[in-house]
Amino acid sequence: MLDGVGNENAFAFNVEFDAQALEFTGLKTPLGTAYIENRSSAALGRIGAVLWKPAGQSAPVGLSTLVEVGFRVRAPGGTTELRFGAKPVDSLIATVDAQPVQRVQYAPSQLTIGQRRRVLGGRVVGQTLSGSEWRIELQALDSGGQAVSARDRRLRVRTSDRLESPSAQWLDSGLKTEVTPAGTVRIPVSLDPARATGFFRLVEE
Repeated sequence: MLDGVGNENAFAFNVEFDAQALEFTGLKTPLGTAYIENRSSAALGRIGAVLWKPAGQSAPVGLSTLVEVGFRVRAPGGTTELRFGAKPVDSLIATVDAQPVQRVQYAPSQLTIGQRRRVLGGRVVGQTLSGSEWRIELQALDSGGQAVSARDRRLRVRTSDRLESPSAQWLDSGLKTEVTPAGTVRIPVSLDPARATGFFRLVEE
C-alpha cells in the first residue's frame, strides 16, 4: 500500500522475506503501471522492484494499492515478516517532474500463515477431445477431501495400473499439468493404447 501525497510517479524498492517460509512468484500492478522485477536474490529472500506510471500521471492522494507481491507458502504455519531492504536495487520514489521524494517512511508487515492441507487427489469435472488425446479436467482435493484451487501449488500426476496400489507404487506419469483460470487442472491422456496408462492421482510436492 502507498499513502501518497498525489505527485508520485516512479518507485524503486526491495522486499526482504524468509525464503524458508515463502517463495516469490511475481508482481502484479494496476492497469497502466509498468514494472521490472529483479529476482536475482529471490532464493535468498530478497527481490527488487521498479515501477512507473505514464509520463505526467501520478498515484492518487491517500492510500492506494501500488503493487501486489505474490508468494507461494512453504511453511506449514506460523508467522513471518515482510521488510523493505537495501538490495538488489537502489530505493527511490520520484515525482511526476522526476524529482526524488525526500521524506519516505517504509513500514514492515507481519503475516500469519494458516495451516494448509496438501493436495492428495482430484475429481474429474470435465473432459474434451483434442486431436489424438483427451483433456481431462480435475478439481484438486486436499487431505480433508475439500475442493481447493490448484493455483500457486506444485502438482504432479502419478499413475498406477491398480487403483488400490500403495503410495510407493504410484509412479510419476511425466504428464504436464495445465492450471486453468478457475483453479482446476487439465491433463492430457493419449488415445493410443500403447501409451495409455491405468489410473491417475493428483499429488502436491
